[in-house]
Amino acid sequence: MSQDQALFNAEVQRLLNNVVREGVISQVDYGRGHGAWVRVRLSEERTSDWLRYAEHRAGSTRTWNPPTIGETVIVLAIGGDPKNARVFGGFNTDDNPAPTLDPNKTTVVYPDGAVAEYDHEAHALAITLPAGGTAAITAPASVVIKTEVATIDSPQTTLTGHCTVKGTLTYQGGMKGSGVAEGATSSAQIEGTLTASEDLIAAGVSTVKHTHGGVAFGSQQTAQPTPTEP
Repeated sequence: MSQDQALFNAEVQRLLNNVVREGVISQVDYGRGHGAWVRVRLSEERTSDWLRYAEHRAGSTRTWNPPTIGETVIVLAIGGDPKNARVFGGFNTDDNPAPTLDPNKTTVVYPDGAVAEYDHEAHALAITLPAGGTAAITAPASVVIKTEVATIDSPQTTLTGHCTVKGTLTYQGGMKGSGVAEGATSSAQIEGTLTASEDLIAAGVSTVKHTHGGVAFGSQQTAQPTPTEP
């Protein structure tokens, strides 16, 4: 084999060795533009230059799921040239194990401990945020929630607009309110019959226990009702 052939073979082997390499992210830069850039530790002696990290989608549908230091990745070099390499991640290790090994679940665990999980065998979706977590859904047109039973477990619930209840409204902790609705002349207007199993008190006067002064037989009218003692 000639020296030129040996050199050629060595160069081909070098390029082939560089086509696919495995490594661990050692540095991340989120501000270089066009997504995240990383440096990858390929061996004890070698760390790559800054390389572009491949995002899941980058067209009219775009995603942003930035890489982190310590993540095991694959470095794919086009033509074996490290300068043209791109980095693809997503390999679990002892340091970064899978959040679950259940084949029925799709799970995402975030650095702050938040978890989003869907169990397709149980048909159950669970999203859990850490203490102090918040969630917001903005839909300018409408939001529809359709289910057999819905529970809001909160010590305080605020509705900022009008509220229409088409079914029976049942409350167990009492009712209290104030103000006059738009277009109304009183704080509460009920179309139909109001039934109270015990009593109805208006302006301090009980409809059941109130008394009248100035009572006399004949055509005279009674005096105004006397306020009921508490």
